[in-house]
Amino acid sequence: IDNPTEFVADPCVLTLPNGEIHVFAEKLQQSSYGELIVLKYNSKLELLEEKMILNTGLHLSYPFVLQSDDQYYIIPESGSANGVFAYRYDPLTMELDKNPFELIKDEALLDSTLINHNNTWWLFATKKGDASNKDLFLYYANDWRGPFTPHPQNPIKSDLDGSRPGGNIIHQNGKLYRPAQNCKTSYGKSITLFEITELSKTQYKETSFTTIEADIHKKNKYGLHTINTSNGVIVVDCLKKTFNPWLQVKLFLNHI
Repeated sequence: IDNPTEFVADPCVLTLPNGEIHVFAEKLQQSSYGELIVLKYNSKLELLEEKMILNTGLHLSYPFVLQSDDQYYIIPESGSANGVFAYRYDPLTMELDKNPFELIKDEALLDSTLINHNNTWWLFATKKGDASNKDLFLYYANDWRGPFTPHPQNPIKSDLDGSRPGGNIIHQNGKLYRPAQNCKTSYGKSITLFEITELSKTQYKETSFTTIEADIHKKNKYGLHTINTSNGVIVVDCLKKTFNPWLQVKLFLNHI
């Protein structure tokens, strides 16, 4: 992003049978709210098109990608709307169906991340509020559309390092790995990868596996916030700080 007054974050990726790669992300003007965009690449990772696909007038981010049968869905963070919504995505037109259905009602969930395991759908998320980076909640259902039941151990985790979801859960060699944000020293500092060792309707356990960090020796690299994968394609975001005094003046004037 060349414009220092905006940034793109929370990249989620979809690889298509024709070789195209669609990357969904939050695009935010720093004095406004997030909207969702899609970036279309060919198999050579050459950018073909950028398109804004959703602006609800409320903050949107973390556009989680879900495939069900032959359909694709985007489930963005929409805590400001007090619900979790799924939008069907058409890769040919690069558009969302603007009539979503609601997975969970009356819950201001953040960074909802779903996975199907042992014929059950599981949804991980934090909640908007003072503990949004600390308390992790788990829900389960027979169908990804719901209805979802809160896990009896909720919150299943309470720690600034490793609670808030940081990407889609990874299947590798019969094991499940959950990326989570490390917010102990600052928001979006790094990603901690946890191995899920027990996942049932009565128990949840995980152990720390590894840490994924930005190369802080590279110029202006300060943090790693999200990691997502799809068929061998990996996308991440990385915080870069720039000096922009005019932006600071603009933000100050907007708050007086």
